[in-house]
Amino acid sequence: MEQLILDWEGPYKLIESNSRKKNALVGVYSVVYDSKIVYIGKAEYQGMLREARHHNFYESRLKEKGINWDKSQALVYIGTVSQDQDSTRIDDAENLLIYKIKPYCNRKRIKTYRGIVPFRVICTGEKPPGMQEIYEYPDP
Repeated sequence: MEQLILDWEGPYKLIESNSRKKNALVGVYSVVYDSKIVYIGKAEYQGMLREARHHNFYESRLKEKGINWDKSQALVYIGTVSQDQDSTRIDDAENLLIYKIKPYCNRKRIKTYRGIVPFRVICTGEKPPGMQEIYEYPDP
């Protein structure tokens, strides 16, 4: 089974951060609001926090769920791929996390996992609230 290990760091405020990984080249980030993962995204070459801040749809998508958005309360967790791993599977990792967690603000990849099978994501470090250590497809 192919797998990817994500080393998580955080939390950092969406509106400000001094993370050593904020400009990491390849990884996944999670936006957390009210102790819930509300968005999972991938960043390649543009910096994780810059990418997380770039999206302006959080408020409208959360409002659809009856949640009032206050970006000063939003947190970001950053999951990076170590240099000794094959980062080409980052798309599969993002896809699997979205499929399994189903964050409110993600619209794509919620209903179907479209990646390499079988596949496993192992989450280490300071994970976002509610994130498991291991996600697999298909289920064991």
